[in-house]
Amino acid sequence: MIKAFIYSCIGAGLLACSSVSPQLSSAQNIKVEGETKDNSSIDEIVAPYRDSMELEMNEVIAHADVDFIVERPCGNLNNWVADAAFVSQTKTVRMSIPIICLLNTGGIRATLNQGDITRADIFKIMPFDNELVWVKMPVSSIPKIEAYLKNSGGEPIANTRMVNGKLEIN
Repeated sequence: MIKAFIYSCIGAGLLACSSVSPQLSSAQNIKVEGETKDNSSIDEIVAPYRDSMELEMNEVIAHADVDFIVERPCGNLNNWVADAAFVSQTKTVRMSIPIICLLNTGGIRATLNQGDITRADIFKIMPFDNELVWVKMPVSSIPKIEAYLKNSGGEPIANTRMVNGKLEIN
């Protein structure tokens, strides 16, 4: 009885707070004509920053003998990004427990083509201010991670590998 009353109050409250007011609108295309004005004063301000940024971003920092691509279950770029994240996070940490690095394939936004690699190429791979988060998980969660990797078709992972559907942590 009390539950029915509570559900009735919640339902009435939700209905009372909702408002639906359909609106009609119309749109029209406006043709853009004419030329833009030369804004050389802004260009003069930005030019030194743009030039120094281009110098830094176009610097060749590595060379790839092959194309690095994102591919499930384990493309070479997936593995490289996961390994790079793992190494950068653990190089000053004394590991007394097993640690893995698990990323999501969707976060890798570009490939690295064979040839010279610039700093800009690296920024294209992960263009966001991504944050690496350490999470301490119980060993009992490993089967859930295995199931996730199977269902997703594979994700970038470091310091472990899947063998016959089971994680082998290094």
